[in-house]
Amino acid sequence: MITVGIDPGLDGAIAIFDGRNVRFWAMPTIIVGKTNRAKRLVDKPALFDLLSLIADAQPAVCAVEDVDGVRNQSASAACSFGKAAGYVEMAVIGNRIPFELVHPKSYKTHFRIPSSPDRKTRKANARETAARLLPQVREHFAKTNDDAKAEAALLALYARNVLCAASK
Repeated sequence: MITVGIDPGLDGAIAIFDGRNVRFWAMPTIIVGKTNRAKRLVDKPALFDLLSLIADAQPAVCAVEDVDGVRNQSASAACSFGKAAGYVEMAVIGNRIPFELVHPKSYKTHFRIPSSPDRKTRKANARETAARLLPQVREHFAKTNDDAKAEAALLALYARNVLCAASK
């Protein structure tokens, strides 16, 4: 059984898990605009095409992180983040992949990932937990900026352990 986990956002990631192996993709992005006003955005067609390829594997379910705004984030950044999350949901829906939105607290509590008021510590805890639970791909969680891959992998594992188990 194949499950998918998606950590949305410009620095997000997508993971598929077949019970043994995990594959990762960075969120596809593009740069638009002139050099001094260039913006990085989700590459919507590339995201849709990637999820189309994943849909061909007939995943049982996809767990998409149900994101909230980030504390102290500007309105513009929050809007951009919300759009990116919406693009992910629509690409999943458009490719007819069964999915559930999963709040971070749900999967982090399930895997007993220690919480912290410090964002860097929370991300490090997610990477450490993913490395412990998925030792066959632990090298993918070694760097500080590997937190999106770790969270996507944890979401795919949560989908397998919790969402698929609940549907039986």
